[in-house]
Amino acid sequence: MTTRPPLHSPSRRWTILGVLCLPLLVTVVAATVLNVALPELTEKLHPSAVQSLWIVDGYSLVLAGLLVAGGTLADRVGRKRTLLIGCGLFGLVSLGGALAGSAGELIAVRALLGVSAAVIMPSTLSILRNVFTDQRELGRAIAVWTAVGAAGAAAGPIAGGLLVEHFGWQAALWSAAPVTALCLPLVALLVPESHGYREGRWDIPSVLLSLGGIIGVVYAVKDTEHGVRATTLAALAAGTLLLTLFVRRQRRLTHPLLDLTLFTDRRFTVGALCVLLGMFVQFGPMYFLSQRFQLIQGYGPMTAGIALAPMMLAVLLATSLTNRLMPRIGLRGTLVTGFATAVAGLLVLAAAPASAGYWPLGLGLAVLGLGAGMAVIAATTTLMQVAPPERAGGAAAVQETGYELGAALGVAVLGSLMNLVYRAGMTDLPGVPESAQHSAHDSITAATQAAATLNSTSGATLLDHAQNAFLGGLTIIHLVCACALALAAVAAHTVLRKAPEIKPDALAPTH
Repeated sequence: MTTRPPLHSPSRRWTILGVLCLPLLVTVVAATVLNVALPELTEKLHPSAVQSLWIVDGYSLVLAGLLVAGGTLADRVGRKRTLLIGCGLFGLVSLGGALAGSAGELIAVRALLGVSAAVIMPSTLSILRNVFTDQRELGRAIAVWTAVGAAGAAAGPIAGGLLVEHFGWQAALWSAAPVTALCLPLVALLVPESHGYREGRWDIPSVLLSLGGIIGVVYAVKDTEHGVRATTLAALAAGTLLLTLFVRRQRRLTHPLLDLTLFTDRRFTVGALCVLLGMFVQFGPMYFLSQRFQLIQGYGPMTAGIALAPMMLAVLLATSLTNRLMPRIGLRGTLVTGFATAVAGLLVLAAAPASAGYWPLGLGLAVLGLGAGMAVIAATTTLMQVAPPERAGGAAAVQETGYELGAALGVAVLGSLMNLVYRAGMTDLPGVPESAQHSAHDSITAATQAAATLNSTSGATLLDHAQNAFLGGLTIIHLVCACALALAAVAAHTVLRKAPEIKPDALAPTH
């Protein structure tokens, strides 16, 4: 039910949702569109293993660090206005990114795309909070928004594979420009302007503290693949200090960048953590499965992208399923069911032998996508419904920070774990030149290239050894994710036991 008449007709509301999903789709596709391009990028730009992770992860990392700033900025200066600015910047940077001639330049482009996306994403979700004034309709709209985001992330490798295979890796960047160009007139004509909490100034020191803290912590995670070095400890200490200062500053400010009182509601806190974990277990394994499909099973970029499609389709199914489950079994039951389903998918992936072909992997991806999708959709709906309407931008920023930080940490943490396990498995091979073995220790991609320079016997020996080491690391990654989700299911069941369920109460207007 609702206590005030809707601001827009039903057809207009759902049209606005469709328009908002378009820039959302562009930003989430960008997070994974380069995954299947890594073999070609390695050949053309020669990035190191760490640079390869930053090419994939730098976008999500910068985006996660700036989303809170982007959300509060949208509340203050206007959500429609910031959405238009973000779309324009994203298109321009995408065009410039196609000219990158080195790994360092490409990492910089990805970081700038993250800045642009941080302006776009909070605006789309907070606008929905203003347009859909009926709580049940809002729940369905958020479920669609979340499904489009998750499906776009899964569709990124498919789009990337198609573009890379036919037009080269640069197309994975410049192809976003015409889409953002289409967004500009649609948003200008159809999306209403709205504002949120507008008191106080936009605190730049808080922006810098949050960005620096997140980058420091994730850099430390990435650096552990080389062992715990002085740089690792320094980055971790600096990141932790900056995030601590950020939290303390928010508590002192009269008008903080991030309203920490949102986290006094345990449903909001659990929702934010579940979004982060749900994206962690989707993005990390997907990044390495894309490499498995290409470098071990011999798929081309486009075929490798299509091979990841079961996850995208399952997330779409999760939208309908979550809308039916939440009114019946509540947030706690939906989260536990989703996590348990995702654990089953990860165990299928872990148990799939190298000789089994595609179908066990496809089944595991589908079950993982269904379970993680249910959890993320339920958590997102809860975040936006328990937050006050005037804080919609801040709540949207927290949700999307969890989304992007989960994706970034998924690649960073699991990437470091993969590198450690992979290198431990690359023992000395008699009869294989030492220089080739040294190169192969860097990554499975480097091992494939090194094997191609050797004679058939030595090359086959090196490649088989590297593939076994990679598959061993992938199995451990799936098992680690399964254990994390199992613990999360138990924690969600325990923490939310006495939390009140969301009721269809009225939503106040946001102007």
